[in-house]
Amino acid sequence: MKQIDIQSQFKRLQQRKELLVILLFLFVIIIFWIALSVLSSQQTVGITTEQKALSAPLSPNLNRAVIEKLEQKKGYSLEELADFPVHTIQTPVSVRTVTVTGNTESESVVLPEELENTLESIEQAF
Repeated sequence: MKQIDIQSQFKRLQQRKELLVILLFLFVIIIFWIALSVLSSQQTVGITTEQKALSAPLSPNLNRAVIEKLEQKKGYSLEELADFPVHTIQTPVSVRTVTVTGNTESESVVLPEELENTLESIEQAF
Protein backbone atom coordinates (compact mmCIF):
# COMPACT_ATOMS: atom_id res chain seq x y z
CA MET A 1 0.00 0.00 0.00
CA LYS A 2 2.75 2.36 0.87
CA GLN A 3 4.49 1.38 -2.33
CA ILE A 4 1.45 2.44 -4.39
CA ASP A 5 1.21 5.76 -2.55
CA ILE A 6 4.86 6.46 -3.13
CA GLN A 7 4.55 5.63 -6.82
CA SER A 8 1.49 7.84 -7.28
CA GLN A 9 3.17 10.70 -5.45
CA PHE A 10 6.28 10.19 -7.56
CA LYS A 11 4.18 10.39 -10.76
CA ARG A 12 2.48 13.57 -9.55
CA LEU A 13 5.88 15.04 -8.72
CA GLN A 14 7.16 14.21 -12.20
CA GLN A 15 4.08 15.79 -13.78
CA ARG A 16 4.53 18.91 -11.66
CA LYS A 17 8.20 19.01 -12.60
CA GLU A 18 7.31 18.84 -16.29
CA LEU A 19 4.72 21.57 -15.78
CA LEU A 20 7.29 23.65 -13.91
CA VAL A 21 9.80 23.26 -16.76
CA ILE A 22 7.17 24.29 -19.31
CA LEU A 23 6.14 27.32 -17.24
CA LEU A 24 9.78 28.31 -16.72
CA PHE A 25 10.46 28.02 -20.45
CA LEU A 26 7.34 30.11 -21.17
CA PHE A 27 8.47 32.74 -18.63
CA VAL A 28 11.91 33.01 -20.28
CA ILE A 29 10.31 33.42 -23.72
CA ILE A 30 7.98 36.17 -22.43
CA ILE A 31 10.87 38.06 -20.77
CA PHE A 32 12.91 37.77 -23.98
CA TRP A 33 9.95 39.01 -26.05
CA ILE A 34 9.42 42.05 -23.79
CA ALA A 35 13.13 42.92 -23.83
CA LEU A 36 13.26 42.64 -27.60
CA SER A 37 10.18 44.90 -27.98
CA VAL A 38 11.66 47.55 -25.68
CA LEU A 39 14.99 47.53 -27.49
CA SER A 40 13.44 47.72 -30.94
CA SER A 41 11.15 50.60 -29.97
CA GLN A 42 14.08 52.59 -28.58
CA GLN A 43 16.04 52.16 -31.80
CA THR A 44 13.24 53.35 -34.09
CA VAL A 45 12.13 56.38 -32.05
CA GLY A 46 14.48 59.32 -32.26
CA ILE A 47 14.66 63.05 -32.76
CA THR A 48 16.50 64.27 -35.83
CA THR A 49 18.75 67.32 -35.81
CA GLU A 50 16.22 69.13 -38.01
CA GLN A 51 13.48 68.51 -35.44
CA LYS A 52 15.76 69.77 -32.68
CA ALA A 53 16.48 72.94 -34.66
CA LEU A 54 12.76 73.51 -35.28
CA SER A 55 11.94 73.05 -31.61
CA ALA A 56 14.38 75.76 -30.49
CA PRO A 57 12.64 78.45 -28.43
CA LEU A 58 11.69 81.70 -30.15
CA SER A 59 13.52 84.86 -29.26
CA PRO A 60 11.33 87.17 -27.13
CA ASN A 61 13.08 90.25 -28.57
CA LEU A 62 11.20 92.24 -31.19
CA ASN A 63 12.88 94.30 -33.90
CA ARG A 64 11.73 97.87 -33.29
CA ALA A 65 12.67 98.99 -36.81
CA VAL A 66 10.23 96.52 -38.31
CA ILE A 67 7.45 97.58 -35.94
CA GLU A 68 8.04 101.27 -36.73
CA LYS A 69 8.01 100.51 -40.46
CA LEU A 70 4.67 98.72 -40.06
CA GLU A 71 3.26 101.67 -38.13
CA GLN A 72 4.24 104.05 -40.95
CA LYS A 73 2.31 102.11 -43.58
CA LYS A 74 -0.94 103.67 -44.66
CA GLY A 75 -4.17 101.85 -43.97
CA TYR A 76 -7.34 102.27 -46.01
CA SER A 77 -10.82 102.44 -44.57
CA LEU A 78 -13.75 100.60 -46.14
CA GLU A 79 -15.13 103.89 -47.53
CA GLU A 80 -11.81 104.66 -49.24
CA LEU A 81 -11.66 101.18 -50.69
CA ALA A 82 -15.23 101.48 -52.01
CA ASP A 83 -14.28 104.68 -53.88
CA PHE A 84 -11.03 103.22 -55.22
CA PRO A 85 -11.05 103.37 -59.06
CA VAL A 86 -10.73 100.07 -60.89
CA HIS A 87 -9.83 100.26 -64.59
CA THR A 88 -11.10 97.53 -66.85
CA ILE A 89 -10.74 96.94 -70.56
CA GLN A 90 -13.97 95.94 -72.18
CA THR A 91 -13.40 93.94 -75.30
CA PRO A 92 -15.86 93.39 -78.09
CA VAL A 93 -16.51 89.90 -79.37
CA SER A 94 -13.72 88.72 -81.67
CA VAL A 95 -14.37 87.60 -85.21
CA ARG A 96 -13.44 84.05 -86.06
CA THR A 97 -12.30 83.02 -89.52
CA VAL A 98 -11.75 79.52 -90.79
CA THR A 99 -9.70 78.88 -93.90
CA VAL A 100 -9.86 75.50 -95.63
CA THR A 101 -7.14 74.65 -98.14
CA GLY A 102 -6.86 71.17 -99.59
CA ASN A 103 -6.85 68.59 -96.81
CA THR A 104 -5.79 70.97 -94.03
CA GLU A 105 -7.89 73.40 -92.07
CA SER A 106 -6.43 76.44 -90.32
CA GLU A 107 -8.19 78.69 -87.84
CA SER A 108 -7.33 82.24 -86.85
CA VAL A 109 -8.89 84.90 -84.68
CA VAL A 110 -9.28 88.40 -86.04
CA LEU A 111 -9.46 91.07 -83.34
CA PRO A 112 -11.18 94.40 -83.87
CA GLU A 113 -8.80 97.28 -84.61
CA GLU A 114 -9.44 99.08 -81.30
CA LEU A 115 -8.50 95.99 -79.32
CA GLU A 116 -5.36 95.36 -81.36
CA ASN A 117 -4.20 98.95 -80.74
CA THR A 118 -4.84 98.57 -77.00
CA LEU A 119 -2.92 95.27 -76.86
CA GLU A 120 0.03 96.80 -78.76
CA SER A 121 0.18 99.75 -76.35
CA ILE A 122 0.15 97.38 -73.38
CA GLU A 123 2.93 95.27 -74.90
CA GLN A 124 5.05 98.36 -75.50
CA ALA A 125 4.57 99.45 -71.90
CA PHE A 126 6.18 96.24 -70.69
